[in-house]
Amino acid sequence: MRLLEAAVKGHPASIDFRDDVGFRQELWAVTDPAVLNHTVDALINKPLFIADGHHRYETALNYQKLRRQQTGSPAGQHPYDGVLMLLTALEDPGLTVLPTHRVTTTPLPSYDHVQSMLSPVFDLEEFPFTGVTQTGTREKFIEAMRTTGQTRPVFGLALRGAGRYITLSLKPANRPPAHASPRAKLDVSLLQQLVVTTLCPSQQEQEAILYTKDDHEALDWVAKGTGTGALLLNATRISEVQAVATAGERMPHKSTYFFPKPLTGLVVNVME
Repeated sequence: MRLLEAAVKGHPASIDFRDDVGFRQELWAVTDPAVLNHTVDALINKPLFIADGHHRYETALNYQKLRRQQTGSPAGQHPYDGVLMLLTALEDPGLTVLPTHRVTTTPLPSYDHVQSMLSPVFDLEEFPFTGVTQTGTREKFIEAMRTTGQTRPVFGLALRGAGRYITLSLKPANRPPAHASPRAKLDVSLLQQLVVTTLCPSQQEQEAILYTKDDHEALDWVAKGTGTGALLLNATRISEVQAVATAGERMPHKSTYFFPKPLTGLVVNVME
């Protein structure tokens, strides 16, 4: 990293602007062969984790295979033998993972029924509210979910018309055993297995679920009638992503949202 920083120090960025979220996007082109070679040497024995975009990587591999078949696998390096990536250190303090909340859009059972379905597995804590107290209660509910999540799996639930928020804290007897795979221990895996499949048992119901990284947006969708229920979860930790990959597993569907994101199109790989 210091090699690249030294190479661009004192040079204006080739691209420099603020995106629609307000983040500054800067891009420098490093073309010095010596710097590039040193960078390659420094990274050649480092492990690489695909934290986001494995579908695009798999597509690039399939495209490479197709082009090699079409061209008779010619010698040398060709555009289809490479793929663009953004590399960052896992320990970078600016690397943030946001949760991906679920919002159901199909009919759900009444709160009393939901309570009876989930109480054998979870400890439920209610946060009742009125129109006057809803904003303050929502903040307490979200804070309770974040705090409890530091010690055990916990999820947030809001049902349309229920007049309360609910935290679902997984009971000790239902937590994954120590020998379970890293993927099985993820909050998002537990949410899918223990909550989503209970409230939305059919594939059609699950395919109708909406996703958002914003907890307030999820709750607002329910309050305004866009959704029938919001399922909130805490963010996946970077260490958990690393553990899943090291075990040779893939992250579950909609389990991470890395933020902030570089904009697509700042760099383009010209393909044959």
